[in-house]
Amino acid sequence: MTEERALDSVRQKEDVLNVLVVDDHPENVRALTEILAKEDYRTLSANSGPEALKQILKNEFAVVILDVVMPTMNGFDTARMIRQRAATRDLPIIFLTASGPDADLIKMGYSLGAADYLSKPVDPSIVRAKVGVFVELLRKAKQLKAREAQLRESERKQSREALRESEAQYEAAFEAAPIGIAHAAVDGHLLRVNQKFCDILDYSKTEVVGLRCQDIVFPDALDELT
Repeated sequence: MTEERALDSVRQKEDVLNVLVVDDHPENVRALTEILAKEDYRTLSANSGPEALKQILKNEFAVVILDVVMPTMNGFDTARMIRQRAATRDLPIIFLTASGPDADLIKMGYSLGAADYLSKPVDPSIVRAKVGVFVELLRKAKQLKAREAQLRESERKQSREALRESEAQYEAAFEAAPIGIAHAAVDGHLLRVNQKFCDILDYSKTEVVGLRCQDIVFPDALDELT
């Protein structure tokens, strides 16, 4: 495999977005995984709140489908932990419950920043549609971020090229100037000179650079310069 093809393979893997399904019943996880089986995103799973938090620490997700009723750490407690972490504070969460349209549970879910609240049994087409929205939102955000990075790099490249062109133009003008030009340090040592400056003194550039102004200027003229 060539290096270019290898890089393309890495990019393709990086472009695959993740969806997390969290439910303490394996059969529910399998059902949702089958519903969400799709080529342009990958479905990962967790069987508990703590396991879900570990997954979220290791991977980036477009959306989490989170069962409300789970032992040890329920869905609401898991969501609170997710919201406490800056990197996942805005992670979309779709709560899932078998309790039916309980107003208090729904209110609790939305108070924790739920993106949606679904009751079991779920409608596969609705689940796919809702998950697809969040996957597409993350994909668009990543594309926008990549485009912004490309634009910044393009601007930096243009700035570097403009600077090099400006420096080249200055160098050409410096050397072709009909008058003698010299750059000196604050202590009077000459740092660079153009050819006309050398012609006036009848020195080569190698001989002039490093000398002090007082080494090549008459004392009376030096008094005028200072």
